[in-house]
Amino acid sequence: PMVLDERSLDILLMRAERRLVRRNGLELFERNRWYWSEKLAGREGTYVEVRWDPRDLSKILLYSDEGFLCEAFNLQLSNFHPTLE
Repeated sequence: PMVLDERSLDILLMRAERRLVRRNGLELFERNRWYWSEKLAGREGTYVEVRWDPRDLSKILLYSDEGFLCEAFNLQLSNFHPTLE
């Protein structure tokens, strides 16, 4: 059997959902909580899988049909690492 490394298992256990990429990036959790990465430019109107760690909402991981796309950040949240709690 194939054994995955710990980082891969962590990613698989993260919460996930599909979201539509918009002109300003991805809106998540509540209104006006936008996440952005330069790799999202030109992908408006497409869906991506979003994965996040509920212990650190300042960044999210984005996956397309081809695999890992990028990390996207919310600059407002990056200073104090908020959680879902």
